[in-house]
Amino acid sequence: MGRLRNKSALTILCAVAILNPFLFYSCRVTFTFIDTAVFNGFTHLILLLMLANTALWIFLCAKKTVSDKSFKRLCICGIVFNALFVAVNVAFAVAGASELHTYYYYFTRELPYIGVAFLTYFTLLVLPDIKSGAKKAVSAVLTVSVLVSLISVGFTVGKFEFTSAPVVFITDDPETYSVVWSTSERATGHIEYTYNGIEYKIYDTLSGNIRSDSKIHTVSVPREQLDGNTYSVSSQRVWEHLGYSTVLGKTLSSEKSTLRAYTEGAELSVTVFSDWHDQEGRAVATANAMQRQPDLFVILGDPVNMLNKADDISESILFAAGEISHSSCPTVYVRGNHETRGEYASHLLGHLGIGSFYYKFSWGPLCAVVLDTAEDKADNHTEYGGLAAFEPYKNEQTKWLENTCFDDNASYKLVFKHIPDAPESWDEPLAGLGADMMVSGHEHTAKINPPDARHPYPTVIDGGKTDGDFCGTLLVFSGNTASVSFYKRAGLVSEEKITLVR
Repeated sequence: MGRLRNKSALTILCAVAILNPFLFYSCRVTFTFIDTAVFNGFTHLILLLMLANTALWIFLCAKKTVSDKSFKRLCICGIVFNALFVAVNVAFAVAGASELHTYYYYFTRELPYIGVAFLTYFTLLVLPDIKSGAKKAVSAVLTVSVLVSLISVGFTVGKFEFTSAPVVFITDDPETYSVVWSTSERATGHIEYTYNGIEYKIYDTLSGNIRSDSKIHTVSVPREQLDGNTYSVSSQRVWEHLGYSTVLGKTLSSEKSTLRAYTEGAELSVTVFSDWHDQEGRAVATANAMQRQPDLFVILGDPVNMLNKADDISESILFAAGEISHSSCPTVYVRGNHETRGEYASHLLGHLGIGSFYYKFSWGPLCAVVLDTAEDKADNHTEYGGLAAFEPYKNEQTKWLENTCFDDNASYKLVFKHIPDAPESWDEPLAGLGADMMVSGHEHTAKINPPDARHPYPTVIDGGKTDGDFCGTLLVFSGNTASVSFYKRAGLVSEEKITLVR
């Protein structure tokens, strides 16, 4: 009985030792910050020590010839390290609370390896010491666990539903909109509407193939056919897409939405939100506090902390945009510096159906230039790991700016860019554009900067996530006046009118 109790204690302590490095490795998105604060390679040294501790506990569980005295000393050493490493993991979880969802994502990716580690450990070191009566039950549990794991890897069994309402994005093509929505599982996607008595059904396709491998669905639609028109979107689940057959499932259809067209002579309202950093609920609550449906909704960058998977786009960008626009007004997307980060960042442009992150567009009386300020640090910064080449990209935009101008018939001329003061090489061509206003985010402080020598136009800076709350901006243009209102979830914070100098 004593031997069994001792073995049970060893089993628990060894399980903790096996789990510690996996938990720690799940936090690796923040390793760079720790290494910078201490010394380069510090976190990987901790990881190696955790693995060494795991090896120690496996050795103790497999002990055959170790003396009682040595065994006791090694156990004490292992217990101290176990406690220390548990504390390290707790410290990482507390200090990186804003990234817990990212830690969880990386942890779930490690689950097959964790399963293999524990299965091997139990089979080789625990199962042989279990009494024959209980051995069958333990073996059955292990077998079922392996089967469930294999089935979960081979088959998707989640509920199939829309995870965002359709979002109508303005693109760099003046003739088209990009309609984007998402589903919980892989599916096809199409949009339906009637124009001039003709019924249209346009699929999300690539060179004739209906896309079947994505949860995000993107359809290009002519602007003239959607402005002022009613439409709906549908998706059919794709269980399998084989070489000579498919296995399809349930079809979802959205409620009909009407995309409002601008009424000539009416005032123009633009809702601008930036920097909600995965707190889309705060952004949606703030939009509801405005109690006004905008003519345009502008995402001014940093809706996420990073893009590691398609669900980050669905949850933090598309969900918020669908709720705020109600699928009835166009959405403008401006990239922030955080959307450049993560292994899925390069997929964002394609999913939104936009040809470039910098472009000019016109809608109603508004003509706007959208710029991509990209990252906020030099390309050789440690955080980018040698994978940043934004300086040449910004120089490319400088040349584009020098050959860009607003439409002559535009009543309001705006510049949208995420970072207000970057880069300086854009100052001269921007000054030459003759903009009425620049609208930016990034600083997490809502304010209006008056014109100065560098920026000869007022600069409205959206507040975004700050002090446990969120602050968004409502711009209303009428005649030669722009009303700038800042809102939080509780309602209006401040309002100021700006006279547009022509």
